[in-house]
Amino acid sequence: KKYIYILFFKIFIKKPIFILSTSLQEKKFNKNVLGLNYRYENFKNYFFYNYDPSLEINNKKNILLYLGRLHPKKGIENLIYSLSILKKNYALNLELFIVGKGDKKYEVKLKELVTLLQLNENINFKGQLEFEEKNNLIKLSKFLILPSYSENFGLVVLESLMNSTPVIVSNFTPWKIIKWKSAGYMTDIQPVKIAETINKAFLINNEKYKQMSLNAKKVSKYYDINNNIHKFETIIKKFYA
Repeated sequence: KKYIYILFFKIFIKKPIFILSTSLQEKKFNKNVLGLNYRYENFKNYFFYNYDPSLEINNKKNILLYLGRLHPKKGIENLIYSLSILKKNYALNLELFIVGKGDKKYEVKLKELVTLLQLNENINFKGQLEFEEKNNLIKLSKFLILPSYSENFGLVVLESLMNSTPVIVSNFTPWKIIKWKSAGYMTDIQPVKIAETINKAFLINNEKYKQMSLNAKKVSKYYDINNNIHKFETIIKKFYA
């Protein structure tokens, strides 16, 4: 699709082409696929910060939330294996909610794995949720988790942070700020490492968790589009002024 768009611009628009990426990883991928004949810019996925305190849920549950597309690159099977490890080795009792849709064959394999590992009581596939239901589930969850093999600068992390829910992300995501600002945890993608990180996250005391939740909300404010739109305007002027 990108090749088609680029060809269209070359033939009909005849303007300089620059390609936006939401992370350095995505920028590198685009360069490798599309070649070095274009200008590449990094511009994160900013969003409209619209925190609504009326939806606040103060009583967090022992819920770990995966929210996103069901696809092999998301590493959800490693997350499922990690829950089996948690149950056997750490005796940590929590629920994993998997929210989203995507690759049907992959979803079937995930559900078969859950049954094989006897985790049906611990893992709940919720499918696609409407905005308010999704928002309330984020607030109810103790952590959001993305154990991806690769990831761009996804909005789902911002949604979670905005709602005061810290996140656990893999080292292959562009969310180093989570670690720097103590708004969650980063983890390797092996099931054992994911299990260790989840166990550590769910065992922190209430005071530390409250502070982490406050940090999460503060981090999300950095990405309010109203405070960052000038960055995009600068890129546009740079190429088209």
